[in-house]
Amino acid sequence: MTRVVAFSLLAGLIGVGSTLACQSYRDEIAQTFPPFRWLFPIATTKAPAPAVTSAGLQEQLKPLAIDIALVRRSIEQLGSNLDQLARKQDQLAQYMARLQGADANVSALPLPPKTVYAPPPPKSLQPAAQ
Repeated sequence: MTRVVAFSLLAGLIGVGSTLACQSYRDEIAQTFPPFRWLFPIATTKAPAPAVTSAGLQEQLKPLAIDIALVRRSIEQLGSNLDQLARKQDQLAQYMARLQGADANVSALPLPPKTVYAPPPPKSLQPAAQ
């Protein structure tokens, strides 16, 4: 008789443990064993998504709007810098054209005659001072 009580107590504990395990892991079991999905009704106790108000949405979008304004300002500054760079490049091209023209004018001028340096004669050939 004690064996029957021990066996029923063991069977009861196994049943309670398996029930708790099934409740804890019902989604995983339903995905793993699709034919047994009917044993686990789908729980609809998930909390609904919070309602978003326009004021809340504006608060969430405020940092994004600030970032977009900063990017827009940076792009405008880059455009301005690009215009300045283009003007400087045009000025540089004009200066180079002037220098090339001046170089052509300088190369057309005749060169001055070369002066030849003659070393003094050695002292032994000079007449002695009296």
